[in-house]
Amino acid sequence: MLARPKRHGCTLRSLFLLCLVTAPSACAPLDAVPTASSNPRPIAVPVTYTHDVYFAADSTEISADEAKRLRTFLDALPGDRELSVRIIGMTDDRTGDARHAALSLRRARGVAELAEARRFAAIEIAEPSGNRAAMAGAGERRRARSDRVEIRVSGYEVRLPACPDWSRRPEGDGRNLPLSNLGCANAVNLGLMVSNPADLDHGRALAPADGSREAEAIVRYRTDKAKQLDTEMLRP
Repeated sequence: MLARPKRHGCTLRSLFLLCLVTAPSACAPLDAVPTASSNPRPIAVPVTYTHDVYFAADSTEISADEAKRLRTFLDALPGDRELSVRIIGMTDDRTGDARHAALSLRRARGVAELAEARRFAAIEIAEPSGNRAAMAGAGERRRARSDRVEIRVSGYEVRLPACPDWSRRPEGDGRNLPLSNLGCANAVNLGLMVSNPADLDHGRALAPADGSREAEAIVRYRTDKAKQLDTEMLRP
């Protein structure tokens, strides 16, 4: 009588014991599944540049030195993005309320005229600052520093994502998460190419359009009379 062949199999208990002895880490429970990170993207970060233009007491004239300092500040601003300006006039505490407001406004307008050459997106002249009360009892030097116009230039700059990102194994980590480096190249390229960083934060208002022109393009498309592509524009 032939002997019955011996079965080579593993019971659930034997597999469990094998895991405990030989590969405890392989049988350990998985950590809690982390939340999948969002796709990398460039971010528009608000930035503000400030400059002060100083005036002599009771004067609205911008001195040659202060005008030069102002032009140097304006020329150093980024020229590849949309910027807006807020101008605030100030005086010391020796002037009355009415004179304070009039003097501050005239100074602010003078500074705004010089700033207009920079072609900002918007220039706002703010209400005169209440800086006078803070200067009460101050020395002459500090009083003189309060006779100024403050310029605040606001805009955005691009913050690129931290790429490349190989924080997760590229061959997969067994948790069905997307690759950590997925989309990094596109995000960096977008951040480097955007002409106005503010577009990454909010859209632009639609400009007026020529309805007749747009409708004629639809008619040409429907009647198979679309204009031919100008290949001359595509040549390097």
